[in-house]
Amino acid sequence: MKRYRVDVFDRAFNFKDMAQTSEPTLIVDYLVQSSSQVQIPKKMNVSIGDYAQIRDAEGAMFQGIVTNFAYDGKLTELTLAQMSKLLDVEVFADVSGLASGIEAWMDAQLTAVYNSTDAAQNLTGLTITHTTTTAGSYPASVEGIYNLYDLAVHFFKVYGVIIDVGFDIPAKKVTFRFRVVNTGSIWKLETKLKDVAEYSVNASTAMEYPNKMVIRSEDGLDSATYYWHPSGFSGTVDMDGSVNRVQPVLSRCAVVAPEQGQTFAEAAYIEAVNQMYQSQYDDQIEIMFNSSSKLVEVGRIGQLYTIIDGATSYNTVLTGYQRLNDKYTRMTFGYVRTRLTQILQQERRRNT
Repeated sequence: MKRYRVDVFDRAFNFKDMAQTSEPTLIVDYLVQSSSQVQIPKKMNVSIGDYAQIRDAEGAMFQGIVTNFAYDGKLTELTLAQMSKLLDVEVFADVSGLASGIEAWMDAQLTAVYNSTDAAQNLTGLTITHTTTTAGSYPASVEGIYNLYDLAVHFFKVYGVIIDVGFDIPAKKVTFRFRVVNTGSIWKLETKLKDVAEYSVNASTAMEYPNKMVIRSEDGLDSATYYWHPSGFSGTVDMDGSVNRVQPVLSRCAVVAPEQGQTFAEAAYIEAVNQMYQSQYDDQIEIMFNSSSKLVEVGRIGQLYTIIDGATSYNTVLTGYQRLNDKYTRMTFGYVRTRLTQILQQERRRNT
């Protein structure tokens, strides 16, 4: 039976405890705040909010935050949130600054939250790195309140910007590293490989999202119609309704009010992108394979794949993976979630 080492540290990276475990359930999912469960065969010195790191003999690693623990006899069960939980914080902000770069804007928000006068909330060794500049936008809220995790998911879906959150124990740092989806790297995966134990394809839910938007100004003097055009691993939003149309057509209407210094065309295009770009990868594909496989490799979140299922191919993106036990690992592709708990979690976030 494979063994895993579990190390626990407090928020200042002081070592607290270590143990071994077997068959943990470890989940990484960029689109939902899933939790992982780990059972430790002893009473563990642990507190809510501690950092936990789990490694196997090959060096594979999972990092998380302790959100719950229970001790019963000689067994401790840890519930670990993903490190992206640190993005799940609300801020007052001006989203117009996103036009100058998502990465720098998010950097400023994270710095304001975690390197402030509130020592209790600050993160030891906060380190934020980014080498790209991606212009973006997000619909302004009346209250001016935004959740940084919800923004991060939006930026991934629409602009391909990914935030990797983790910690470096020797350096005593919490790290936020920005990167963008590498559109030049496409991996191929065939469902008929012997190491693939099972797979599922949940057909497109594109009918939930518009592929045509009719947009008017508040005074009704200006109007524009935009269309979503899928194309390989990407897609476009433009005003050409004569080619490469999605069918059946799902049309929606919207009214926009340009901000100061913004034209109606600019405001309308931003609204169209925010409404329609969600359907870029609207099939959920799950592939379960032998964890010891030398034929199937789990890429980083955001890795593009072509999934070949007989005569059908799907262009998609890796959005989550789960180590089920020592034997199997499951990869999840696409922006859709079909498990009830995940759907409810996404719905709750939309309604808050």
